[in-house]
Amino acid sequence: MTLRENEASDEAWAKATRIARELGRILDGQEPVRTAVARAASELRLSTRQVYNHLRRYRTERRVSSLLPKTGGARRARISPAVEEIIAATLRELWLRPEQPDLAPIVDEIRTRCVSEGLDPPAYVTVSKRIPRLFTPEEIARRRHSGGKSLRRLKPRPVYIRAKHALDVVQIDHTPADIIHELSEGLIGEVVDIVSSAAIKAIRNGEEQISEATITSLGYTPLSKRRNAPFRREMM
Repeated sequence: MTLRENEASDEAWAKATRIARELGRILDGQEPVRTAVARAASELRLSTRQVYNHLRRYRTERRVSSLLPKTGGARRARISPAVEEIIAATLRELWLRPEQPDLAPIVDEIRTRCVSEGLDPPAYVTVSKRIPRLFTPEEIARRRHSGGKSLRRLKPRPVYIRAKHALDVVQIDHTPADIIHELSEGLIGEVVDIVSSAAIKAIRNGEEQISEATITSLGYTPLSKRRNAPFRREMM
């Protein structure tokens, strides 16, 4: 018996058995696979994508244990602690700066330092994913925005909304839009740049939407605060 089978609860076994029963109907039935999958998804209250994933795992050996959830055992680290240390030190030294340097050359520097130490260099995505783990949005905002406006946005402010009847008050959260407007200073080109960068970062992090934390983690510097700011202000 495998570790997964030993650690699985009775509830997990019961759920896996129900799924296996429906998968068996798909594999042994006469109806079209797409129709059978849709029916199974409805019966199991799963998405069709989840049913297809279960079907892929189950169809080879038809073992109920293949449908059990993965245990939370310790996983082997993909990169060594020494590489993690180089990533953290280099990001803090070169990336966490007020002028918001581009990440690509910093990744190149990290890879160079790793190779010089005889270590396997990390990929760009690996380094990118370390940023929200190493630095909080507050720390990034504090280093990137001297005015403190973005930092104040991250702090909770108690408010009280009172309504006598349902739907008397409807509140829409504009926080991400407000931050984008503040960082872009209303310039269309800057808005496109911020949204595009945030979208790429969200996709790389496996997120489904652009959140306030995603935008803040970019450490975007407004146009008026970059180099040659007086000259650029004349052009705005």
